[in-house]
Amino acid sequence: MAYKNITRKEILRKIGSKQIKDEMELLLDTGMVDYDGKKEDPIWRYDEKDERIFNTFGAESTYKGKGGKAWSYVKPRSLPKTITLKSSQTVIDQIKRRYANMKSVTDNAPGKHSSSVHYIRIGIQWFKIEATGETSDRTGKTISDTTMTRIQELCTAWVLKRALDLNGFNSIADIRKDKETMDVLNDIWVKIGNVELMDTGWLYTFFEQQKALLAKLGGCCYFNEISRDGHKDPYILPGMRNAPTFMDWVSDLVAGEPFNIKGKDNWNPADIWLIKDEQKWRDRIEKSLKKTSSPVTSIEKLNHIFRYLFNTHQIMGISLKKIGAGQSAKVEYVNITKAQVKAVADFEFEVKEIQCKLDCKKDKEGKTVLASQDTRFIVYDKAHDGEYNFQIKGNNSTSLSGLKYEPTEKGRGAARMGKATVELVERNLNDHKVGHLFKSGFGNYPKDADAFDVNEMNKWEKKIDNLLAQKEPRCEMQIESGAKGVDNIAFAFNGSAPVANAKLQQIEWLTAFYAIKSKEERDRFGTDMVFLAKKEGARYGPFAKVY
Repeated sequence: MAYKNITRKEILRKIGSKQIKDEMELLLDTGMVDYDGKKEDPIWRYDEKDERIFNTFGAESTYKGKGGKAWSYVKPRSLPKTITLKSSQTVIDQIKRRYANMKSVTDNAPGKHSSSVHYIRIGIQWFKIEATGETSDRTGKTISDTTMTRIQELCTAWVLKRALDLNGFNSIADIRKDKETMDVLNDIWVKIGNVELMDTGWLYTFFEQQKALLAKLGGCCYFNEISRDGHKDPYILPGMRNAPTFMDWVSDLVAGEPFNIKGKDNWNPADIWLIKDEQKWRDRIEKSLKKTSSPVTSIEKLNHIFRYLFNTHQIMGISLKKIGAGQSAKVEYVNITKAQVKAVADFEFEVKEIQCKLDCKKDKEGKTVLASQDTRFIVYDKAHDGEYNFQIKGNNSTSLSGLKYEPTEKGRGAARMGKATVELVERNLNDHKVGHLFKSGFGNYPKDADAFDVNEMNKWEKKIDNLLAQKEPRCEMQIESGAKGVDNIAFAFNGSAPVANAKLQQIEWLTAFYAIKSKEERDRFGTDMVFLAKKEGARYGPFAKVY
């Protein structure tokens, strides 16, 4: 069963007891939030299987008290031990503060209280008030990943700005108490996310990020500009430069001649920029680059300039990753010296494990689908006991798309490292003289069950058998033969053509990889993949990674 929205009116309408209705209204009032100066109910969500509960809750409870004695209730046997209501972390925080000392309705709960879960007894019915794992807007629609990333990065930029002005925040409580900080954070969430109030569950990440970065900077510097948004409808932080922003300018710079880099992140993954004397440095960079025309020479000069600006704390790009619950943020400076850039070429990792599973399962609708949509390409750093687990899959599971290559570093699962640039992954295949074996793009592969005909099945059966025969490293596929693999892919085309199409792309990509003859060269390829994802090496600009 899925969770769906429920209104205050729907919750209260069938409660027959005034006592219980009053208690429930107090709980709902506590969860109300300010929206443009007006108190409104947040989005509440409940499990559809509990719908009958809200049609009977309180109506069948019977008053047994006499002569002014305390209320007591008889609970119908059909009611469950717990009813779950979900809302944002902000709402759960408000309710926890309100009920913190009301032990009569929170003690002896049927479950464990935590930062995201609070149990409250209304009458004799326990409610589990829980922070939803998804962030929804005021209409109940889940906020997209792109919008959430924009919100988070703008909030971090603002918290960093305030932390630099105030010499840092010593606790999350300090952030909460600073009205100027919280007002802008809430404004970002309300205007960009269309929510009632910010999800305060993110304050942990914002606090850890500013704490780690200020410790790294060591009180060395001052910045008068912080830039994140650019081009389309930018959100300008208070006191910052209006459009065109620094992000606009630097993105246009690397996209133009002589660089022709598609996407600023394919040169520098900085999500925000800390800047001092912006116009001065814009002018000097443009003047310096006028004297070069070669793409290679120009990118070397650009990176040299930005390394100088980074190390002298004039312009610092910051790449942000979400901080997992209970983890401390770390800061790593990347590509900031020639020696560091050169050292990348000396690393030697090992391609340790590959998984391209082709077994099947039944989905919720009873359709046969592939048990796994992705391929796992696992690279091991023996010298530092490090591991980089690449997830290779389609950019979209509901429509035809090309592949993306995104690793997670062992012990840092809250956020992925960042995608390896597709064009550079393909260039990596070419550099190892196997690029001709992989055709990029979904259009080069069967798009539906009809296109996956007998001739195609015979071709792909041979490719899968070839992968099953590989030893260095072994390719785990959860099938015994290529024939079984193509049968499963044929079934998958009827269940989800985009997933089946992407799986064929993965098989082709692995076919190219295994065409690299020696284990040493395969390991070199895997090592290059890691640094393409980390944006480390001569082709990339300097940045601070906060993770």
